[in-house]
Amino acid sequence: MSIEDNKTLYRRIVEEVWNSGKLELVDEFISTNCIFHTFEKDLKGPEQFRQYAEELFAVFPDIHFTIEDLIAEGNRVVSHWTLKVTQKGEFLGIPATNKNIKFQGATILHIAEGKVVELWAYWDRHSVKKQLSAAL
Repeated sequence: MSIEDNKTLYRRIVEEVWNSGKLELVDEFISTNCIFHTFEKDLKGPEQFRQYAEELFAVFPDIHFTIEDLIAEGNRVVSHWTLKVTQKGEFLGIPATNKNIKFQGATILHIAEGKVVELWAYWDRHSVKKQLSAAL
């Protein structure tokens, strides 16, 4: 795949899976041997990715990513993004606040044969905790 194809794949994941909630498309984008590195643990394959997304949607049903920067080189894509959500369930030990919050993060993808084979996601946990705690 070309660099532009890889960027398009990332944009589709953001728009179709995250912003539109079409979790049935996860298998189209995530390799069966994909490793997704989160703060808590490493997830493996599309099923664990989908379960993670379902858990996030249960807490933040209105997930909306905005891609701020998108850089690709070879088989890697790096994105700086802003996420807007409303907390409707417990998160990071904080009970539901119904508060709208906004924070930033970055994602790095390794793509092979048109699918994500490894993914790292980093986000500003301090900002999230501060915004949610202020709502209590």
